[in-house]
Amino acid sequence: DKLGGTITNKQNPVRYDPKAATLDSEAAAAFANQPDAVAAVLYAETGSLLLQAAYKQGLTKGVTVLLTDGVYSEDFTKQVGKGTDGKSIIAGALGTVPGADGQALSAFTSLWKEKTGKDVTAFVPHTWDAAILLMLAAEAAKSNTGEGIQSKIREVANGPGTEVTDACQAMEMIRKGEDINYQGASGNVDIDENGDVVGSYDVWTVKDDGTLKVIDKVTPNQ
Repeated sequence: DKLGGTITNKQNPVRYDPKAATLDSEAAAAFANQPDAVAAVLYAETGSLLLQAAYKQGLTKGVTVLLTDGVYSEDFTKQVGKGTDGKSIIAGALGTVPGADGQALSAFTSLWKEKTGKDVTAFVPHTWDAAILLMLAAEAAKSNTGEGIQSKIREVANGPGTEVTDACQAMEMIRKGEDINYQGASGNVDIDENGDVVGSYDVWTVKDDGTLKVIDKVTPNQ
């Protein structure tokens, strides 16, 4: 909007009932008047039906579909399906998902692979960092309570303490009374005055065969 675009239904976005038998009318409303793009906040099961309905009505041609992290999965593109040309119905769609670029990412990725046999997927590094920060803050406060954690979580997450990426090392340093600045797998996990962590986002796209590819990285407010 600030860059000169126009949001056509900002005050009245199209909503759909996930229990509805068909989503034809909702698809028609969302893709009405040949927009350049449609921001589609969806979950896989019902979202795939809405996009199929839009395709069958001939509404998706020339429209960029903007997706969110809830459908960052090739299972979703398989559910959406392919068109008559053999390409994914939503080929060229763009989406975002929280990225990970922290100092501890490499070590965490190796650990995760060793313990689970699986690749690290979206949100896993963030969940890991959140759990570690809770433990470190509780230890620093000597109180495993909400109030205790709140009183120390910024202290262990932000500077000016010594930067440390290993959770066990960080715990030992806190027990010795040392100030730390935990550096996570997802990012530096610095917490702002609103209690938010500002990190990076991966921008991904759907290829013709329905596979996903990360094509860019953005960092808000920087």
